[in-house]
Amino acid sequence: MEETTDTESQQVLLEKKKEVVEKKKTKDSGATKKVDDGKPIIESTTLWDYPKQSYGKTPKGNNKYAGVTPAFIIYNMVMRYTQPGDLVVDPMCGSGTTIDVCKEEGRRCIGYDIVPTRPDIIQNDARKLPLENESVDMIFIDSPYGDNIKYNEHPANFGEISAEDENFYKELEKTMAESYRVLKPGKVIGWLIGDQWVKKKFTPVGFKIWAGLSKYFETVDIICVTRRNQSSNTGVWHYRAVKWNFYLRGFKYLFIMRKPLAAGGDQPTNGDKVAWTRYDR
Repeated sequence: MEETTDTESQQVLLEKKKEVVEKKKTKDSGATKKVDDGKPIIESTTLWDYPKQSYGKTPKGNNKYAGVTPAFIIYNMVMRYTQPGDLVVDPMCGSGTTIDVCKEEGRRCIGYDIVPTRPDIIQNDARKLPLENESVDMIFIDSPYGDNIKYNEHPANFGEISAEDENFYKELEKTMAESYRVLKPGKVIGWLIGDQWVKKKFTPVGFKIWAGLSKYFETVDIICVTRRNQSSNTGVWHYRAVKWNFYLRGFKYLFIMRKPLAAGGDQPTNGDKVAWTRYDR
């Protein structure tokens, strides 16, 4: 039998400890697939936290694009609320994350943007969609949160309007109305948005967007998505937030809303029923 040195023994122990930790992480995450299969888990809570922007072997969108959408969010929306072959529309497609996710997951997708960043994105204003009434199976929107990012110089870009200006919400509501028009009854729209704190003033952008959406849609649920990669996530900004007594934005809202069915219609389900239980204290 070969002798094992202390160094080798320590290395073996470290490897076994690492394996146990990784197995625990997998178990705690609720993952039902192999960790290395390249697909995200389907989230089961209203708190979503992703360490990176994309997943899998091929990029989803461009992680250098200002305000790029985490692909995991779109993946979860697509897998929960659509079937293969369904039509997904992104009226503010940015770097094309929605298109890339849908292509990989077997969904049809149309992406629009006021200033397209790649050939498969169609130039169009989100306030006027060139689509038939009730023709879309799901809509995803990651809109500007105000004028905090310089997206482009297009005169119709409402990312130039401050979130403190009511005109910002009036223009976005035109997109909500168009989304309602083209979405099929019983289908959902996901709208990703964050609040604003600028020059010692807080603006509840998320609440205002939800109020606008509620004029057209029913609320399915509200998700909190952890913000990890914003430019303020640095030691300097954390120091400033504590010293001058303000808060950095730690999450975004994902509002999942459903277009109501006509009176007497049944909401689409997967065929299963959940037996809810009321627990005694």
